[in-house]
Amino acid sequence: MLVFFDISSRLRVSRLLKNALHFRENLSSSIGSADTGTGRCAKTPSPGVLSLRIYQLLIMTVGIGAAYNGNNPAVVLIADRMVTTGAVEHEHSNGKLEMVSPGNPAVAAVASGTLSYADELYYRVGNRLLDESADTVQAVADLFVEEMHSIVRDEANDKILSDYDLTLNQLTNEGVALSDELVRDFLSQVTELKKEIQSSTNMLIGGVDNYHGAQLLELRDGSLTRHRSLEFQCIGSGRRSASLTFMRNGYEPDDLEDALMLAADAKNQASEAQGVGDKMDIAVVDDDVTFLEEDRTNYIQEVIEDVRDAEREARENTINEANIATLR
Repeated sequence: MLVFFDISSRLRVSRLLKNALHFRENLSSSIGSADTGTGRCAKTPSPGVLSLRIYQLLIMTVGIGAAYNGNNPAVVLIADRMVTTGAVEHEHSNGKLEMVSPGNPAVAAVASGTLSYADELYYRVGNRLLDESADTVQAVADLFVEEMHSIVRDEANDKILSDYDLTLNQLTNEGVALSDELVRDFLSQVTELKKEIQSSTNMLIGGVDNYHGAQLLELRDGSLTRHRSLEFQCIGSGRRSASLTFMRNGYEPDDLEDALMLAADAKNQASEAQGVGDKMDIAVVDDDVTFLEEDRTNYIQEVIEDVRDAEREARENTINEANIATLR
């Protein structure tokens, strides 16, 4: 259960520093037209083959995950709401945090990259969890990897091989008579497509189970990385600013609220980066997945601003009392 706090009790996180970090990264814009009513593209992902030539949005974002493994382990996931459609950046009403499994284990996720691939992954993994048992966070995360490979196969069949009445299975298992040169050409195209899909899909998967507590895993380039030692990770265009906030302050939370405050401050710092929206959504994953209401999110941001004001005042007072001028 998430416990909220008053401003004075949270001032103990005053180690958060007010350093404006400006990291701008060039991200290529995506193809597609947005549905302004939903913030999604007009064509939604369907079962099976994706039509990504029509449906494609680029998420210019920051996604933040922070695990707490003290009493009552939990994971905090935070995301902004910015997406890019063509040359247009906008914050839409639908958040980018997704509940994957409501409990036992409780799992949620946030993605950056091409939204269509992430949406298809959520769709496929969600369907599998309706029929299959996954009792650990790792087991759920493994489904994302399996479905990523499945998407690559489907896209290869649809975009490259269907015009020749071929499938990837036929190509790799010598099901048809083709020249070596043609096979090499097809496999080269498939390899490039695989790199494109996997490199443009980056996800943080956070959850809690009865075997390993709070866990944070990252899907990048088609494989999983477990962030057990640092217990935090950031993705998206604002990841550098956000990550430096954790590293600068040292991530050793005393409780869940400490983890929540530092992750929220990291999100605010990432707002300095290109394409990162000002609004944020927060999910807390413990026995279940809880999405914080907007008034609670706003209150957390107010606490962070109070902490920064206190730090700024303390810094100025310390400098004035030190009488630096005598050192010239």
